[in-house]
Amino acid sequence: MRWTPFPIAGRRTAPDTGRSGALIALAIAVLAAGCESNPPRSAAESSRTRSAPAADPQRATLAEAQRAYDAGQDARALELYLPLARAGDITAQSRLARIYTRNRGVPVNETESCNWWQAAAERGDATAQVNFGLCFETGKGRAQDHRMAAGWYRRSAEQGNEVAMYNLGLAYEYGRGVAQSFEQALEWFQRALDSGRLSTGNAIDARRHLARAERNVGAARGNPAAALELALFVRSGDGGESRNERRGLELLKRAAELPNALPEAWFHYGLAVFYGQYADLSDLRPGRPLTQAQMQRMESQQREGARWVKRAVDAGVGEAIVHYATWTACGSGVRKDLVAAERLLASAADRGHREAAEELAEFLTSGRCGMRRDAAAAAQWRAKAAGGGK
Repeated sequence: MRWTPFPIAGRRTAPDTGRSGALIALAIAVLAAGCESNPPRSAAESSRTRSAPAADPQRATLAEAQRAYDAGQDARALELYLPLARAGDITAQSRLARIYTRNRGVPVNETESCNWWQAAAERGDATAQVNFGLCFETGKGRAQDHRMAAGWYRRSAEQGNEVAMYNLGLAYEYGRGVAQSFEQALEWFQRALDSGRLSTGNAIDARRHLARAERNVGAARGNPAAALELALFVRSGDGGESRNERRGLELLKRAAELPNALPEAWFHYGLAVFYGQYADLSDLRPGRPLTQAQMQRMESQQREGARWVKRAVDAGVGEAIVHYATWTACGSGVRKDLVAAERLLASAADRGHREAAEELAEFLTSGRCGMRRDAAAAAQWRAKAAGGGK
């Protein structure tokens, strides 16, 4: 999964609606297209006093420069801001940093832009510190260096800048410039949200990353719900996780073997075992019949998987009941028993489980696996399923 921090600009604005995979492109675009005074994914410009109270002529010059900047007359704004920036005025330094990326009468110069972000950042401006970190994050205006980026995000975050907190959380979540730590990521995402200053769009993203961090922390601490959810998300590639079947199966086994495991974990693990997803299939050859040894190995896997699913059945997991009843009817992994299979499906269907009613209706219609045929009973079960079972 690709990721990027939020760039930060001068004033609060409505958030962009683009998201995860496009965030790094967005961050680069902000620098390349000009870090406009109101770019997408912005955060509030520091409301702190940026410099010592200026003399009236300096204030007048700043005001005139701001008018030129707002009018897109960047060549004139640069002329006015430059002496003030060289004298250490943070507002002028930050404006010059933006001017050198806006391409409005002044050629784009990413290195010069980052130079002025650095000047303001080193004077302690939290907004400039985030943007200077972004120079290192994107490799625009500075050689890419995730460690340096994280360091500047931290300096800004420790001053209370909410976007820096979010960016630092991302660094910890993905191990970019710092050792990966979901616990640290969780802390910084939570602090960013607790600030109450993130824009609506940024807050939505922060909550999504917070949920991933909480899930990983919970799984590491043995929380059964978090452990199962993480395993399923890693297998499917959902929830911000990169799809990894092998790792997902390892996590699923771990979730099922927890002392306080959820019955649903037994079901999902048993199903994977039953269908050979943990098996070594390296000796199988397409188009060739299974050898006796391979058949015995498959049957052993099915029996093991069925035992795990039976635990979920006994705990009342409806989906597990449908699978186990089907295996019982057909003698797959368990002893064949048509009467027991029909009884198991009927019991689940009577408790409102729609899939059980549908499965029983199909068995009674088709006679699959030797089940008795009964069109009238099948119609009744179909009607029950259509009536709104689970």
